[in-house]
Amino acid sequence: MQTTTIVCQVQVNKENLSSDRLKDCDLLIISSPQTQFMDDELDTIKKYIDEGGSLAVFSSKGATQSSESNPQRAARRLWNRH
Repeated sequence: MQTTTIVCQVQVNKENLSSDRLKDCDLLIISSPQTQFMDDELDTIKKYIDEGGSLAVFSSKGATQSSESNPQRAARRLWNRH
């Protein structure tokens, strides 16, 4: 049996998401956001995806979401659905 070792670095971001922050990112993971994405952050994520970046978004049915979060708005914006 062959064993594969995967080395990764995980960074938790609690600041405004910027292109500079994503420049060395291979995979952006968003998990049950607790605050709203700012318009410039959504633009940054959209640009990251458009330039070939990978995005994984996690949430769970029935999860308590902060009234300050806006995952549906973010999804519509990222995938150009108004």
